[in-house]
Amino acid sequence: MVGGEEFGPYRLQRLIGRGGMGEVFQAYDVGQDREVAVKRLLGHMADDPDFRKRFQRESRAAARLRNPHVVPIHTYGEIDGRLFIDMRLVNGCDLERLLLEEGRLAPERAVAIVGQVANALESAHHAGLVHRDVKPSNILLDRDFSDEDFVYLADFGITRASTGRSTSLTASHVVVGSLQYMAPEQFDGVSGPAVDIYSLGCVLFQCLTGVPPFEVDGLPSLMKAHTESAPPAPSERCREIPAGFDDVVARAMAKDPADRYASAAEFAKDARRVVLPHDPHPTGGTRVLDPPEPDTELADLPVSSSAPTEVTLRADGPGFPLRGAPTGAPEPAGPASADGRGGAAGGSGRRSLGVALLAVALVAAVLVAVGVIVANSGSEPTAGPGTAVPAPADDDRPTVAMSLAQATVAGTFPTNGPPETVAVSPDGRSAYLTITGEHPAVEVLDIESGQVLTDVPVPGPPYFIGLSPSGEDAYVTYYDRSQDQLVIGTMDTRLNELDGAIPTGQRADQGSALTWLFGFASSPVDPHLLYVPNMNASTVSVLDPEKKAPVAQIPVPASPHWVALTPDGKRAYVTNHVPGQITVIDTTTNSVTGTIPIGSGLAPHSIAVSPDGSLAEEVNYDGNSVTFIDTRTNTVEGTTPLPDGPQSIAFAPDGQHSYVVSEDAKAVSIVDNRTHQVTQTIPAGDDASMIAVTPDGTKAVVANKGANDVMILTVGQAPPAH
Repeated sequence: MVGGEEFGPYRLQRLIGRGGMGEVFQAYDVGQDREVAVKRLLGHMADDPDFRKRFQRESRAAARLRNPHVVPIHTYGEIDGRLFIDMRLVNGCDLERLLLEEGRLAPERAVAIVGQVANALESAHHAGLVHRDVKPSNILLDRDFSDEDFVYLADFGITRASTGRSTSLTASHVVVGSLQYMAPEQFDGVSGPAVDIYSLGCVLFQCLTGVPPFEVDGLPSLMKAHTESAPPAPSERCREIPAGFDDVVARAMAKDPADRYASAAEFAKDARRVVLPHDPHPTGGTRVLDPPEPDTELADLPVSSSAPTEVTLRADGPGFPLRGAPTGAPEPAGPASADGRGGAAGGSGRRSLGVALLAVALVAAVLVAVGVIVANSGSEPTAGPGTAVPAPADDDRPTVAMSLAQATVAGTFPTNGPPETVAVSPDGRSAYLTITGEHPAVEVLDIESGQVLTDVPVPGPPYFIGLSPSGEDAYVTYYDRSQDQLVIGTMDTRLNELDGAIPTGQRADQGSALTWLFGFASSPVDPHLLYVPNMNASTVSVLDPEKKAPVAQIPVPASPHWVALTPDGKRAYVTNHVPGQITVIDTTTNSVTGTIPIGSGLAPHSIAVSPDGSLAEEVNYDGNSVTFIDTRTNTVEGTTPLPDGPQSIAFAPDGQHSYVVSEDAKAVSIVDNRTHQVTQTIPAGDDASMIAVTPDGTKAVVANKGANDVMILTVGQAPPAH
């Protein structure tokens, strides 16, 4: 039954594709209020324990790809005994249909399309995945927001580890891939990144000529052509095609994988040089987001001007600077170009406010023939992978709300346990709370409605939580009872599940078994670094989430409680609770460069650095005050009294105000950073413990541990629309 069938939280609207392993539906996700593509596998597949394990493992691997030309997976799992994958849905057409309707493409357009596919493959290959079924029907084009083609490589459902023979979710001993585009070694079941290079060479040939490389009848003849016949020359099929493509296609389709291009990026670079011989670095490219250090040439691939770009929030935006930029603060920067290099962009990239990347993300279907679908406009639906389309963003320079001297309470909402700490997602929609008590968990709450979305169990008492700059990962400190270790759990925020733990090398307090890991910081410039204070060990551990291990231990004075980083990530400020001082760390050398006296008995607790990097503010738990530190000179420039027990502080994104939660006084204070005066004190709940502000500056979330609830404040006024 379709056209209203209920499947868990989904209302299946229409069948848009059917394959050997299941069906794909256009569906409405009731919980998230959005249309999606849902791939539902055949019922018997969930009965195979080995298949289920591989499904989970390979789904996770595919979902971790990070590239704007690969489609995102929202979630995956099992409903009513049926395995499923939820992906984004988009209107569009595939390259196969385009070639049927329009015939061969202009060389410039062919190179632009193939270049974007190469971009996606480069990321997959760096991640150890091979697509194995690159063909025109899996190359999807969208032109909703531009007159140029924006390309998605779909159906990563048959990806696998990049070495060895085919043993993934496809049936054993079955050759996978469309025969017109299969590399010779695939007929023997051998796979590797080189098979994708070969297939992409076939696709380039067809884009240029309008026909596949080998037009023969029957499987034996096609196999013989791929394994024995020389790659055809495009210019021999059509004299209008530049002869330079002959060598490019010949190398990409070499019989021996060792003779092909070493990477998809190298292939795209050579193809581009044929049509742009005097401009080896054209503008308008899409920046590769995965791996962290992409090939510099790949960053130049010509793509649609609607491709997502990375944008730098200007330091001279609304409310900046508080004062002249200090040493170690970032220089004011204009928007990055479409290739991520800064300066004037060659293409008109879409922009949005971001703490880090604003990429479209990722991931085509997982395993299986996961067709996320292209819902074809005005034609019969085509079974094939679906794609994600980024929402068009404002073309103006991003702005933040003007912070208010007087806030209002938008509402108070219950949680499923005592919320200890809170972090806000980069898009400002979700709050992540550590829930202590009988059922330790990370709780995800919708900020707009105040409703709890999910609870993610944590295997030990949690304390502090933080998010990566992209928001794709959350980190939560907890005490692992089984190992008697303090660890940081890693959580995939797209799937809302813990997927690992990073040991700090520090033990818990044996007297209380508490998690004495307080306010850690994620580097704003290097997503592979976390700075975690270990109160009992008097160290700051530098952890690498990718390696799941500490990379440095920095000795600091006694009882470090909180770490805050400058916007450029080069300096860390650490509160030392007992000696009453702030330690300054040079993160480029992981060494202490000095200390700032605050006062004995004041108990510095939490610290934050202003958005422009010029000011640090720390709250003194026993001193009932906030101290202002000039980061240019690392000297104290003033102290202001606060209600009893100040525990957490956060800056407004415009830098004009700060917000402090006082646990003993059950209050939130708003501090004017120009006058150093408290402008408002707002009653909060019992044991108010922490506050976090949305990146746009309109809302703040207060965790009230003793009251088992959160309070949402309206703290900023959005700028008027242009």
